[in-house]
Amino acid sequence: EKHGGVMHLFKVIVIDDDEFIRTSMKDTLENFFPELVLLASCSNATEGLTAITQHKPDIVFLDIEMPGISGFDMLQQIENINFETIFITAYGHYAIKAIRYSALDFLLKPVDTTELKNAIERFKEKRKKAIEQKPVIENFVYNLHAKNPLDFKLAIATTEGTHFIPAQDILRLEADGSYTKFFLIKGKKMMANVTTEPIFKI
Repeated sequence: EKHGGVMHLFKVIVIDDDEFIRTSMKDTLENFFPELVLLASCSNATEGLTAITQHKPDIVFLDIEMPGISGFDMLQQIENINFETIFITAYGHYAIKAIRYSALDFLLKPVDTTELKNAIERFKEKRKKAIEQKPVIENFVYNLHAKNPLDFKLAIATTEGTHFIPAQDILRLEADGSYTKFFLIKGKKMMANVTTEPIFKI
């Protein structure tokens, strides 16, 4: 992203126990994403926590399944989440639906350059909205532990902030330009700009 000819740089950390993923992410970021600066590449959650404290990243690419502390457990240990989390996971992982509902993003292994580019574009759009990450992560953990996807809460970004709405409270959606109008139970309505939200890949 360039402002007045100056590229805006984003600080990145990769946390994954798979050396192939760490190496390929490093190569891809260096070759295709000059605005992303890889500050640390960590093989476990303990290293990751240290790197996050030290570097204060903008984006953390985080493996879900790691020996010892999982990516989910690691996030819950962080008091102030001032970065965007983009999960890296295998196809068919049970948590993918919870990730989507929570307005979080993910990449499938092996990471595809085009999918990574799309995720970075979504990150930049979300950064403009300044969505607070801690409530989003807490909602994701709630969804993760819900027994039934019908009990999931959908994270919806609006001009008034992010709302967490039970999926079963949504009656219908209506397109309105680049916005989507949500019609909820009890006659409630909500307007959301969802043109770039990853949850709507469901």
